[in-house]
Parts: sequence; C-alpha cells; structure tokens
Amino acid sequence: MVKRKPTTPFINPYNFVRYNTNPSHIAAQRQVPVSGHDKFSGYSGRLTCEISTLRRIFVAGSQTNRTNFKFQRINGLPGIQGSSIKGVIRSVAEAISSACFSMISKNYEYEYHASNTKPSATSSAGISYQILPKKQKNGSHATTSRGVLRWNIEFQHFSKPSSVTLLDGTLTHYACVLDKPNNNGLCICCRMFGSSTASDEVQAFGGKVCFNDAVIGFYNQQQDFIAHNRDTFRNNQSSITHTAYKNSQTAINPKPHHESFYLENVHIRGRKFYYHQQSDCLVDSGEISLEVVQPNTLFQFTIDYSNLSEVELGLLCLALQLEWDEANNTGTAHKIGQGKPIGLGSAGIKIKKIEEAFSTGNRYKRIQSIAAITDESQIQSKVQGWINALKADPNSFYKQGWDDLKDILHYPPYNYPIEYPDQAWFRNNRGSQLPQPDHVRTGTRMLLK
Repeated sequence: MVKRKPTTPFINPYNFVRYNTNPSHIAAQRQVPVSGHDKFSGYSGRLTCEISTLRRIFVAGSQTNRTNFKFQRINGLPGIQGSSIKGVIRSVAEAISSACFSMISKNYEYEYHASNTKPSATSSAGISYQILPKKQKNGSHATTSRGVLRWNIEFQHFSKPSSVTLLDGTLTHYACVLDKPNNNGLCICCRMFGSSTASDEVQAFGGKVCFNDAVIGFYNQQQDFIAHNRDTFRNNQSSITHTAYKNSQTAINPKPHHESFYLENVHIRGRKFYYHQQSDCLVDSGEISLEVVQPNTLFQFTIDYSNLSEVELGLLCLALQLEWDEANNTGTAHKIGQGKPIGLGSAGIKIKKIEEAFSTGNRYKRIQSIAAITDESQIQSKVQGWINALKADPNSFYKQGWDDLKDILHYPPYNYPIEYPDQAWFRNNRGSQLPQPDHVRTGTRMLLK
C-alpha cells in the first residue's frame, strides 16, 4: 500500500523576521553619537496614539485563582500598562532596524535534543547560543526514559565584544554598551528605548521615549476621545467579557522548541512574531476563564519623546503605525498581550495627534502650549517625512526585516488554517524548516499535512 503524501497546506502560528548578518550594520549604528538628557537637540514632543482591537485581546492582570484570569486594570478600569506597549513597539522597531536582540536573553531557552554527546555552541555576527544540561528539580541532569541525556539551547545576542567563559571554552559575545568617553556604543533601539545591564561595570542608558498607560474609552458626537470613568464603564461593559479556554498555559507563556524551526544552519533564524488568525480558539467551556476585551474596543495612550533624530523619530512612527489603513482595517497590524498562538491580540495603532516642542523652553511649559497637529492628512504627511528619512538610512533600516514583518503581520489573515504541527507531523517530517514569510504570503512553499 502506497502512503499518500500530505497535500493540505497550513501555517505554523509563528514565523521569524530575518536579521542582517553583516556585523558592519550593527557597528555603523553604534558609531552614531548618543544624545543624552543633559541638553536639548533634535526632536522633542508628544504623540497621542489610538489602539483599535481587531480580535479579542487579553492582557494579564490579577488572577483570582488558577483558573480565573482578569484583564489588566488601571485605576479600576481595563487598561494596558505603558511598559507593555513599549515592549511590543520595541520588538517591532528592532526587527525593522535589525538592531541588537534585546528581547532575547539567556532566559529564552528550549529543549534542544536528547543525546549523550553535548553539541557544540556557535557564534556568528553577534548571534550565539550555548548548550546546557536540562536540569531536574533536584539539580541533576535530566534524562529520557531510556537514560539519554537531555539538553537545553540558550540563545544570546549582544552587540559589543566581551569575552565570556562558558563550560566548553570561551565565546565572544556582543552587548550594547554605552561608551561614555566616546559618547557612542548603542544601537538605534538602545538609544531610543534605553539599555540596561546587570553589571556594575557597565553604564545603563535611560532612553528617550516614555510610554504612558493606555486607557479605555470612546468617541463622543464631536469626535473627541473620552476616557471611561467608573460610571460610564459600568453602564456600558459590552467591550469586556469572560470566556474560556481549555489550557491556561497556551494563553499565558510561550514555549519555544523544535530546533529545526528555530535554527537555520545552526544559527538563530530571526525574531519571532505571530500570524493573525481568522478567529481565536476560545471556547464556551474549558479549564480556564479569561477576561478579554472585545473587537472594536478603543484605547488611547501617549508617548513623550525627547532629543530624537529624524531617523529615530521615523523608526518610532513606523513601529507604531506599521502600514495600517484604519478606515478599511487592512495592512500590517500588531499583536498585543497574551494568547497570540491561539488567535488573540490583533490590533491596529494609529497616531492621532502630534505635539511638537520647537524650543527648549517649551519642554518646561504646559503641554497645551506646544503646537498640536490633529488634522489627519497633516499628521500622516509629517509622519511619512520622518519614515522616509529612516528608509533612506541603510544603517538604520533593514528592508528584508521590514518585508518579513509585513508578511507575518499581514491583516486580514491569510486564508489558510493556522495550527501547531502535532507530534506525528514532526516524526514524519524530521528536520523540516519553516518556509520564509514571503513564501507563505505567496503560497509558493507551505507546510503540508
């Protein structure tokens, strides 16, 4: 009997944005002087932005018990902390600029494979990983049921050479480090969003953008955004509801694994992003209750920025808006919060107001005194000028990364089933790698089941 070949195409819930493997790309970013906080230069002001949910979203707040998760609350109302939004935007900005991998650390690990021979670590273009024993709770080296040792792979990406001694020798790592005497050493994203370190010998940098909390609200008849207070929200709670899912872990924590998906020729494949889906996998009954915000719900937040260059401001705006057509709900949209693998989190972001500080004195005046632009065409014209400056700088803009990102975050979703391969699929397709994002977009090479 001839075994039939799989013919049904499907999409894995995540894919990877490629990065620039040429070390001169990062090196050039690091040569740009860092404008600090001691004097004013470049662009300063405030952006007012709107989040419009496209699918149900879940941002974890309080947990009443192990099976009941509340949406995040700010002053008693559903909201999204500025730090959470900042993380989303920074990860996108790093992909667009192919900056350092600040979002990948030694804690980003997964099971490599079972072997009694330890695989060797590798390093290339500032990307490295090391293989460590998978530990049991008692500290001993974990094994399979047949006594074969199990290993974890630990990703690391840094940007400035520093010698680190590992169990199997010395690797050269790369970390963004502020070089105080020369006033450089940071990639474009570390200059904008900040750079932290656990070492007392390395100076941190506070960054030049501040994300404020996103508040839930609505538009009145005059088309002014009105933030909900407790009374208005109590009278109209249609924007938030409880629903259930069968397994809490899928909705809460990512679980990276399968080296054939995560690695390409033993190098880290890229930055991980999730596809949008036609619908989420929440069900009427299940093990866990999630409090989710419904589609077509609005949030508003502000970003205060100071001392940004035109290129940096262009990167911030592109990472915020992507290529989002608010009127038609099409283009490139964000994924926010938890539950991305099961279809939660799709949202569009639009810049609704620009307030520019034209002089250093305005920095200390009331924000109302700063020139405000609210006309949509004027906003988009100014934003596009900043984005054009970014795209004209090959050291700060990585077109391959931007194209990959658009392919993964394409909205509306692709008309293919999106699901994780099961164990039988991996047994029958050992070593199979994910298709590149542009192959998925065009359907020229797909996973088959």
